[in-house]
Amino acid sequence: MEKDPDFAVSLLWDGENTPVEVDQVDNLINNIEASVRTADPRYHLAQRKVLAGHENLDFIKENEKSLQVQGFRLIKPPYRERKCVICDGSVQTSRHKRYPYERPYDVADRLILQELLVQKLLCF
Repeated sequence: MEKDPDFAVSLLWDGENTPVEVDQVDNLINNIEASVRTADPRYHLAQRKVLAGHENLDFIKENEKSLQVQGFRLIKPPYRERKCVICDGSVQTSRHKRYPYERPYDVADRLILQELLVQKLLCF
């Protein structure tokens, strides 16, 4: 059965804030697909999916090829500078500037929003 692109549902995954067990990645994708079809049988996951997270996360490291085969575009967020709360010394240097009120590793949301904007510009 041919999948109608009008009923494709995007999957934008923040891997840093929602990691899964290494052996559960395929099950998770299948469960999401089944949940989407429960809402409407015509719905299906879009062919291109986005996963934002560092490649050193266990579930990404162990499943990188599988994720790419399933249509995931892997986006590695940049590291930000980290400072010691006691001495204010630099613990981790970075050439990427910090944004006001940004949490040190929570840049995956920004990358996902950027991906949405790019896709919107390409589609319209």
